[in-house]
Amino acid sequence: MTFPMHTIGHLEVGNAPAAADYFNLTLRNIQEPFKVWTETADSNQAASFTDMGCYNFITGAGGFLQSVIYGYFGLRIREDGIYLKPQILENAKYQKLRGLQFRGSRMDVELDGVSGQAQISLTKQGPGVIRGNSAILTARNPITFSGELLLTFSESSGLEIIE
Repeated sequence: MTFPMHTIGHLEVGNAPAAADYFNLTLRNIQEPFKVWTETADSNQAASFTDMGCYNFITGAGGFLQSVIYGYFGLRIREDGIYLKPQILENAKYQKLRGLQFRGSRMDVELDGVSGQAQISLTKQGPGVIRGNSAILTARNPITFSGELLLTFSESSGLEIIE
């Protein structure tokens, strides 16, 4: 279960080849024919208290998801908003994170592995205004970026009603 954490750590310091090695090690714990996660890479686990791990190892699947969300999409939740630093998975041409929810809003993040461009689009508007790279994120105005992006969330629309 430490492989996903090593994946995230290596991506954080910019060591993509080592991150890919650890990411691929997590995939050994998926067993055919139903893609069930197991605690060890051994597919011949015995059903006893002395076996080599458990069947349907949900925490292993959770670690895999963490390596994608916090590693390859570089998601960090900070006091001032959401920080993203997406990197493409090894041998991938495209990746998408759907349904990222924060403060009542829902967003999708896409990364084009060929151009290196990422785009965040709003699929559900929550309260307030979302800003990133000096632009306002709306359903009609996605934000395209390369490298990293900080999205800030204000509590109000920024409009003031004067009576």
